Amino acid sequence: MAELERLKGLIGIIFIINDGIRGHVNQSRGVAHFLSLITGCDVYELEVRPDFLIENVKLNWIRELLYPVKRFCIMKMSAKKLAGQDKRGILRWLHRAGGESLLKEAREVLNRSTEGNVASELKASPDRPAFDEEKSKAVTTASTPKKLGAFGMNVLFLSAGSLSAPYCLALARLCGGKCATIMTPSALGVKPFDFAIVPDHDFPKASEKVLVTLGAPNFVTPERIKEESQKLSGLYPPRSGVQIGLLLGGSDGNYQITPRWVKENVRPLLEFATRERADVYITTSRRTSRETEQALETLSKRYPCVRYLCIASRDPYNPVYGIFGLATHVLATEDSVSMISEAATAGFCTGVLPVEHKKGIKRVLEALILLFVKLKVLPPKKLFGIPKFTRAIDNFCEHGLARWVKDVTNLSCLPGKHDREFCEAKRAAEWIASNILNFICCKEKV
Repeated sequence: MAELERLKGLIGIIFIINDGIRGHVNQSRGVAHFLSLITGCDVYELEVRPDFLIENVKLNWIRELLYPVKRFCIMKMSAKKLAGQDKRGILRWLHRAGGESLLKEAREVLNRSTEGNVASELKASPDRPAFDEEKSKAVTTASTPKKLGAFGMNVLFLSAGSLSAPYCLALARLCGGKCATIMTPSALGVKPFDFAIVPDHDFPKASEKVLVTLGAPNFVTPERIKEESQKLSGLYPPRSGVQIGLLLGGSDGNYQITPRWVKENVRPLLEFATRERADVYITTSRRTSRETEQALETLSKRYPCVRYLCIASRDPYNPVYGIFGLATHVLATEDSVSMISEAATAGFCTGVLPVEHKKGIKRVLEALILLFVKLKVLPPKKLFGIPKFTRAIDNFCEHGLARWVKDVTNLSCLPGKHDREFCEAKRAAEWIASNILNFICCKEKV
């Protein structure tokens, strides 16, 4: 209890660098959410626009051709040198990368917050607005932060993925804050960051600055599950004691989910659900092809057991959290480790459905590297593609958080819920807070 009290006010503000990729943003929001609960900090989001390198004029064909080259030079080659730059060099990079508005916005927030802290001390008013998920901005009750940063408080910049990582590092250096990355940024690596949260299937090097996680952190919380399940239940109430949630991914460079796969795997599941009088809640992802969506729609009309089908490409509503609250069993396709991780965080031993693997020279190379790893000629970190993600799923299975499902027509083969405490976002937040506290204690001793 005393340890928790010491963490209150430890961080004043967290800035999430939002790259517009839903999976990345959810990872950052999950960690920031638990940090806000632990420390009482405020959370704001700074958005990196997809057209950040395009001038506000109509592109001609020459600029369209040069855009990928310019983007590569700035986001890969120049960004790689950021760690060794002084503030003037970082400002130059930020200008070239179209990030000056992010710096301006961050400084405005910090200045307002600093003034607000002084005012709150004078007025002795502890009340602040509560967490507002819709506005992507969290403001929770907090005591006055430790005055160690450039703006009189500890500030943390948080990003997920390679695109937002250079902005995270640059803004932290310019604002005198700490910076944390989720996953390993391709250009920068994890070395320049104060904290790195890296999944085990990336095989990160052991370091005091690196927290190795099982899968990726996420924004799955009991509160969200309860709220969203009430909404979904109000619209499509369960009609039986067995509810099956089916989370479908889609095609990428490794996997594909085709109408043929739907016929061979989803149809038997729906026939089984009909016999067992079970309800089925289905959601696709943005990667699901149009042909596969059509096959699912046609199939769902034939089987009344389909209580709800969400076509992600047409429906902005995300029913995943609602499904977690209603389901007794959850199945997810193997192409999405993040969906498996989210279901595990929600308390499910996730049933993993194998999907079709794309063919080509890449599969041959993957198999060759896998063979060398098994023969211990190469280390496991050399794995890539399907073997790498299969290994990640197998890790979930070893921890009792997932299970490969070959037969969807046998209820005893469909896993239910696990009894483990699993929330990597919370663990990451506690790790960051503890490390900042240790840093402050060491500094005070000096």
